Order: sequence, then structure tokens, then C-alpha cells
Amino acid sequence: MYLKAKSQENACAAQCLLEERALFAPSVHCSYYSTYQLVRHILNRVYNMPYETQHYTTSSGGQVAGHKFVIDELCRRFDADTDMSPSAILHKKKSFVRLLKCRIKADYENNEISKEEAVMAHELSESLNNFLKAQYLNDQPDESNEKYSKLDG
Repeated sequence: MYLKAKSQENACAAQCLLEERALFAPSVHCSYYSTYQLVRHILNRVYNMPYETQHYTTSSGGQVAGHKFVIDELCRRFDADTDMSPSAILHKKKSFVRLLKCRIKADYENNEISKEEAVMAHELSESLNNFLKAQYLNDQPDESNEKYSKLDG
């Protein structure tokens, strides 16, 4: 359950960094990790996939990096577990990848992150998180909401 709580903490941090501090690169980082941690939590809690197996896995004799594997694994399960159309699944996957690319730019590239990019990453993360919570966690109470309700208003 800790990754779910960390996901919420990162969502709050991303919003604070964006709106109150104008720290755009760290905001993108936190937005991304909010979604990534929620996906890992879902793979563990809903699909019984141990966290240890989410870092690397073999695929056709090779290894797939953890972040890409986690995104691919959840998107693969959309097809079997939801009534989403193939185009809707592709759209979600593209949103995950877009958020990942923005995080890579924010963390590793020698480029400035604009306010617009940080807002886009925050909105993408928020949209994906809301979708994931509605799709997978509607029957699990969110223990972290009470802790952060003071921050919301």
C-alpha cells in the first residue's frame, strides 16, 4: 500500500511545485512518478504481480527496462480486462509514453522545461490516475485521501 500513498504524495508535490513554486522540471518528475507508482500498485494488488518482478523481466530472451515493462504490462491487460476499444487502449498507452518522455526530458536532458510542459504532464498524470482509480481501485478505500484533504482546501 505504500506505493499508492507515495503516488498521492507525488501528485500533491507536483501540483505544489507547479502552482506555488514554479519549479517545472521537478513538477514533471513528480507527476510522472505519481502515475508510475499507481500502476505498480495496481499490478501488485489487482494482478498479484510482486513488485520485485516489475523491475525487469525477460521477453524473447532479452530484458525489458522496468518503466516500459510496467506500462506495457498494464496496457496489455486493458484488452483482456476492460471493454475499451483497441483505439482507446492505444490512446492510453500513448498518454503513458508521452508522460514518460516528458519525465526523461525533465530529469536527464539539458533542456529547460516550460510551464506549458509541466502543466501538460500534470494534466496527463491526473487524467491517467483518475482513469486507473476508477477502473481498478473503485472497491478499495483510498487511505491517503484523509491525510491530504487538508491540502485540498
